[in-house]
Amino acid sequence: MNSTGTKLSTLRVGIIGYGKVGKIRHGCITRHPFLELIGIYDLDVGACQDSGDPKNQSLFLGVTFFTDYRELLNVPSSLLV
Repeated sequence: MNSTGTKLSTLRVGIIGYGKVGKIRHGCITRHPFLELIGIYDLDVGACQDSGDPKNQSLFLGVTFFTDYRELLNVPSSLLV
């Protein structure tokens, strides 16, 4: 609940484009208590899955990788950045 007593709900977010800015957005979404990353789309699927350090794999739990941005656009109740 916020200071006015209103219950806050989680906003489901998808990222279109996983270059430098997409990775920064991913970090911000992961750290925010009311955001949930649900999917990532990029033309280069390898860019999404080659996150570098294996200890970062927990950042991708519950995240779907999309090969077509239209599939991500059709996920209900989601905001895309």
